[in-house]
Amino acid sequence: MYKHLLLALSLGLALSACDGNNGDTNDAEVTRNQETTSNTTTSTQSTEADQGFIDHMVPHHEMAVMMADDALSKASNPKTKEFARMIKQKQPPEVQQLKNWRQQWYGSAQTPPMDHSDYQAMSAGPDYDRKWTQMMIEHHQMAVDTSKQTLSTAKRSEIKQLAQKIIDDQSKEIQQLQAHLQALG
Repeated sequence: MYKHLLLALSLGLALSACDGNNGDTNDAEVTRNQETTSNTTTSTQSTEADQGFIDHMVPHHEMAVMMADDALSKASNPKTKEFARMIKQKQPPEVQQLKNWRQQWYGSAQTPPMDHSDYQAMSAGPDYDRKWTQMMIEHHQMAVDTSKQTLSTAKRSEIKQLAQKIIDDQSKEIQQLQAHLQALG
């Protein structure tokens, strides 16, 4: 996609750089067009990073809520259920905020569908709480890693602030989940 954008912009530069005197170029015009091309490309990449974060994080959070629902119905440990309730409380408001931004900035709140292949519901049993906790640690770590990448690529301050919040909140929750996992044995 970037190649097509750069090709179109380069063609536009070549055509607009001609001053009509047998193809001679006007250096000031070429410089202005190159600066515009560079700014447009950077802006497009940043906008794509912002939208990419939204399009990744919405289904990612929705998956966490689905996992939490599963734990609320199958977990036997009260602490596991407490974590599940916390996830169900914290993540839907972030999903809604992301969808609102997507609607406002990109004209649609629709994000790619959630990929269920990463999560297979486990059957209830003596190992359920431990396995669920391990999976949630991994799931939170993916959100932290994505958010860290987003800090360096996002353009919008709102996206950067949310990415930092996810890093802070979910890193803390990972520590709590790890302690819970140790307690489960």
